[in-house]
Amino acid sequence: MEKTMSNGLLSPPGTGPERALRTREESEGPAPGGRSEREGAPAVDPEVLEKPVRRRFTAQYKLHILSQADACGNQPGKVGELVVRGRHVMRGYWDAPELSARRFRAGSTLGERLCYTGDLFRMDEEGCMYFVSRKDDVIKVRGEKVAPTEVEHVLHALSGVVEAAVVAVPDERIGARLMAYVVPGDSALTQSDLMKFCSERVLRYMVPERIELCSQLPKTSTGKIDKTTLENESKVYAERTAN
Repeated sequence: MEKTMSNGLLSPPGTGPERALRTREESEGPAPGGRSEREGAPAVDPEVLEKPVRRRFTAQYKLHILSQADACGNQPGKVGELVVRGRHVMRGYWDAPELSARRFRAGSTLGERLCYTGDLFRMDEEGCMYFVSRKDDVIKVRGEKVAPTEVEHVLHALSGVVEAAVVAVPDERIGARLMAYVVPGDSALTQSDLMKFCSERVLRYMVPERIELCSQLPKTSTGKIDKTTLENESKVYAERTAN
């Protein structure tokens, strides 16, 4: 552990976990706010990480990566949905029985709950877990499943790319085609450069069929890339090219 938080404040580097458990006794005066504000929480500085944070949780929780082809889960290299199990997993969403039934299921032991997070992960040989994509974001291209974030990470790896977003272009024949929107920071960067860079690093069906260079990407009120707007633009493009 590199850093801890106490009463919402970042503690000096090197502070151990035992320090995080004594926040109430060592704080000056009453701790403000609710429990989330006054409880100690471990935090790792991303700059000092050489590997992702390992899956070390309390004994009440266990993590599994389940794929459709492997019900046992946690097979290195395979992509599957992250499932959290334990007695402290919440019972469900308030007044939303259908959504709760999809997300939460009973475990194998009394009182245990399984939460199907909807996040796709893969695990390496050392037990480190890597986020791949949201399950709902997966695009099916020619019968193959593509996680847009994987293609976006490749595009971001090219020097001169400021932002990148990959969305689906509807196609009745093959399901969908991939379309990428890229904001270049280098005026010399071309669509051909991007296409070539992608084709050398991902499988053929993961290479976007069209790449649009933009001065900026639309954003939501929270500052995230607005993929709904981009998806609507891709549909307009699909209809225009079909005619």
